[in-house]
Amino acid sequence: ASFLFLYCACMSPVITFGGLLGEATEGRISAIESLLGASMTGVAYSLFAGQPLTILGSTGPVLVFEKILYKFCKDYHLSYLSLRACIGLWTALLCLLLVATDASSLVCYITRFTEEAFAALICLIFIYEALEKLFHLGELYPYNLNSDLDKLTLTHCRCAEPYNPSNKTLDLWSERNITASAVPWVNLTVKECISLQGHFVGTACGHHGPYTPDVLFWSVILFFSTFFLSAFLKQFKTSRYFPTKVRSMTSDFAVFLTIVLMVLLDFVIGVPSQKLKVPSKFQPTRDDRGWLVSPIGRNPWWTLLAAAIPALLCTILIFMDQQITAVIINRKEH
Repeated sequence: ASFLFLYCACMSPVITFGGLLGEATEGRISAIESLLGASMTGVAYSLFAGQPLTILGSTGPVLVFEKILYKFCKDYHLSYLSLRACIGLWTALLCLLLVATDASSLVCYITRFTEEAFAALICLIFIYEALEKLFHLGELYPYNLNSDLDKLTLTHCRCAEPYNPSNKTLDLWSERNITASAVPWVNLTVKECISLQGHFVGTACGHHGPYTPDVLFWSVILFFSTFFLSAFLKQFKTSRYFPTKVRSMTSDFAVFLTIVLMVLLDFVIGVPSQKLKVPSKFQPTRDDRGWLVSPIGRNPWWTLLAAAIPALLCTILIFMDQQITAVIINRKEH
């Protein structure tokens, strides 16, 4: 039971933050990369630290760091993965220096205020990311606020040729040898219309396509049901029902049981809610790269040295995250 409990406790945030990283980095680092990284660090940690059950992975502050770094690379036309590889190498070196100098002894100066502030930061990141994802689904799957129930039989949403195509659209058509007048726009699917830069027209159309309120509201139901059910099962230990061992097991595996139940419910209902994108075979999420990444790539040579600055920030972030978490967990009240 301890193996299963710790496996679920460690892998759940890895998959969660992997999916969020995939959205933040446009698939450069996603769930499959996070799983591989967590597995490798877990094996290394078990060999050198004597903790075979511990699996290390991404955390909330690291996710914020990755978002800022990816936006920086996108704004200045740098290769994100190459720069991230440089930062990772510098971070590994700085962490080795922290270990060699016994920097962990500095945790004795961490006050209770710092612990509570850091714990609050982690909680706020989790809450913010969850709510941001929910609002983002509202943009992907819009709903009509001005619908008339009596005119539902008259509503429609069709693909049409764009009135004033941009230069980007014209270049796309030229690359694919497409003549706009020869395209059967009305018969195109949503994905085909988007790929050809078509325009959606009709009373049942939103900004990005047809209204799909069932997906959005079903996601909201899953969101709050998961939260309340996991909270209920977590408090099940103090209830008066069932034997003590059953209540304790239910409370320990509350999050895991909730995830399993909600996934099964989503599968049975059949609403096409958004799913985690994972390759069908063991390969990177994006097809345009392999597992090995060059630290330079198409970036200038000086990025190898400049990466030491964000690596220092990343090292401080990881050090504070790990040390403060360890202090909080080792307190008597926990």
